[in-house]
Amino acid sequence: MSDKYLFISGWAGYPDFFPRLSSRTCFVLPFVTHTETGIKTLLKYSWDMVLGWSLGAHLCLQNLDVIQTRHLCLIAPFLDFTRHTPLSKVQEMLQGMQVNPEVTVRWFWRRGGIKYGPGIPREDLQGLEAGLRYLVQPKALELNENVTYPDTIIIHGTGDRIVSRAAAMEVHRALLGSNIFSVPEGHFIPEEIISELINEHTGAKIL
Repeated sequence: MSDKYLFISGWAGYPDFFPRLSSRTCFVLPFVTHTETGIKTLLKYSWDMVLGWSLGAHLCLQNLDVIQTRHLCLIAPFLDFTRHTPLSKVQEMLQGMQVNPEVTVRWFWRRGGIKYGPGIPREDLQGLEAGLRYLVQPKALELNENVTYPDTIIIHGTGDRIVSRAAAMEVHRALLGSNIFSVPEGHFIPEEIISELINEHTGAKIL
């Protein structure tokens, strides 16, 4: 585990999808490996770079007042998930997690552009459901003008079927000085592309 980089993944975003990044960062699977409180505690540590994907990016945004990092990379971020995605869709997934969690998670992966994934450990189900419930809670990002936020890059896939470009642009407009990059990918963006953009913007070689 690197003591320089923190990666907060997306919902059901297992390390299998980011084999090199997950081995070179402190890798967090939200609500499974760490609670919301645990993630906030991690963000208070000093990092060279924090990366957040989807739900992980949203958790970073919710903790901008405490985050300690030189660089912030937000992949498929959003301020309020249900502003651009019908609440009913998330509720359907919650119902699916009760009936057939394996099918529900794999449906989500396919929609995100992931064809294959690991088996879902039974002990992860409670955390995955907690992550979905978190998504439907009303959110409001209030930026403090007296706080200096980290150098931020935003990455969004042009073919993303889960987080719209409008949602990513809301984040871009909210974080003055952030840079946004569009790539020809879906919701899942391969770690090599993430690494290349980070290297181009910051000079850091995370892979």
